[in-house]
Amino acid sequence: MIVPCEDKVDPPRESSDTKTKEKALGQFFTPSGLVGPMLEWVSETKAALEGKKIKVLDPGTGEGIFFQEFQDRFPKSDSEFYGWEIDPILHEKCIQNLEKAGISKNRFHLVLGDFLQNEKKENYDIILCNPPYLRLSHSKHGKKMIRQFAEDIKEEIPGTANLYVFFLLRILRLLGPGGRASILVPYEFLNAGYGVPIKKAIIQSGYLRRILILDSSWSLFTGAVTSSCILFLENSRENEEGFLWSRTSSFIKGESIELSEMVWRKIHPDAEAKWTRLLSDDSEPVQKIKNDDKNSPNNNYVTMSEENRHGWVPIKEFGSFRRGIATGDNGYFLLSEKDASNLSIPRNYLRSSIPKAQYALSPFFTGDDWNTLKSQGAKVWLLDAKEVPNTNEQEGINKYLEEGIKRGVPKRFLPSKRKPWHSQENRGPCRILATSFHRAEVRFVFNQSPAVHLTCFHGFSAKPEYAHFEEYLFAYLITPHVRKELESRTREYAQGLRKVEPGDLNSLLVPDFRKLKEAEKEKIGKLLHNYRNMIRPWTPGRRQKGEKGIRNPEEEAILKSIETEFLTGL
Repeated sequence: MIVPCEDKVDPPRESSDTKTKEKALGQFFTPSGLVGPMLEWVSETKAALEGKKIKVLDPGTGEGIFFQEFQDRFPKSDSEFYGWEIDPILHEKCIQNLEKAGISKNRFHLVLGDFLQNEKKENYDIILCNPPYLRLSHSKHGKKMIRQFAEDIKEEIPGTANLYVFFLLRILRLLGPGGRASILVPYEFLNAGYGVPIKKAIIQSGYLRRILILDSSWSLFTGAVTSSCILFLENSRENEEGFLWSRTSSFIKGESIELSEMVWRKIHPDAEAKWTRLLSDDSEPVQKIKNDDKNSPNNNYVTMSEENRHGWVPIKEFGSFRRGIATGDNGYFLLSEKDASNLSIPRNYLRSSIPKAQYALSPFFTGDDWNTLKSQGAKVWLLDAKEVPNTNEQEGINKYLEEGIKRGVPKRFLPSKRKPWHSQENRGPCRILATSFHRAEVRFVFNQSPAVHLTCFHGFSAKPEYAHFEEYLFAYLITPHVRKELESRTREYAQGLRKVEPGDLNSLLVPDFRKLKEAEKEKIGKLLHNYRNMIRPWTPGRRQKGEKGIRNPEEEAILKSIETEFLTGL
């Protein structure tokens, strides 16, 4: 049966560019190798074991892979399939695929519409789902969903939440007694701030039985740089505390994943904790997961021994790292020198900025480096118009603001929160910057320019009375010791990409620079000066060959000497 949509569907205009449409809808199709373990879990749902009629739900059917594989694996089951799909083309293709699979029309009920807009409360025995991966700020229903789901779980949900977590919350309400669900999702919510209320809701439901972490050095979904996991849920009376976890990369090698043959470990994490750090902790001896010879490089949390902590203090004693400025629409708010000139935008509405990490590849960034970027045509001017009088002298900026209104910029998530929408956060330039994303290691940059940083960097804001220690703090942060300290504090994404949060940086212990003797300060200063002179010349904005975290031996030796001064001098 084909069910008409109860809500108005307004998908993006049909385009020959399939990738554009998939990105707009957050579509990333399920790899076939992962369907097997997801079906293995739901095969033991209560209704299936008792031989009763089974109601199977997929809230984002796509081409119908879950329904097709379910029918192929359990052809004799008395099952009915219920699905939602927002894309008319995929909706039609799913119908065709189900008919080819031998599923009669009276056994499937497909709705062309938005699953999250459905208010009907109906229980299902089995739920299989690979929800869309889309930032909430890109969804026209974003604010409505935040209010609605915040009321449901009695928790505030940040606007940075991704669309897939709302599918997860809705599934918690629709899983019937004795029912099971397998949900393939990015695991970034296990660490992210917006994931805390989601994890609380999962824990309170008592449904989470297992989490299977999928190896993060590979990307499962073309065009998506994120690591994934499968959540296995069960609504049973024996709702135990905690859950089991495991990790694997077997599917990458073409090997089948058998849940029953894997080694699972018990854990009882708090919702406030970063779960992926806990799910890679090998502090207790355990048998390796079968066929998984890809060990995470992040298995051990590196920290200082107690005897070496004496005389050290939290970095927050001297200041703290904060995220960079988020504009909400870089395409509008970032301008080149030529753009600003052609649009006749006065300089008092522009701020110099560092919008990309690749613009500051050297450990030292100066005003001359910024001027080089500007002369090369880079978009390094940041529009920050806090008050704009409606006068003839300001005609250029007023016309550009009108253009922004036509583009819908004020309606985008972050601009809509600012007053006025065309202003930016009140941030000054930070002297110490740390890359928010990295592959080899977190890079620290000493910023000697007047440019403010965007979200590609986190910036250290020193307490006024300790600003004169920033050079020594930077010298310590670039040492191999800090490199090791940060290895286990980063969030894993796909294809070797990692992310560090301001909280990870703010959890570091650092030397108490107030106790440095003048001779020690002078020696560290000379070593840092020598290190700077040794850095290879570079052109801002252009990558150097061998720029993948590999230093020459002389550079590394100096950094080691700086480290020794800090570790033995205090």
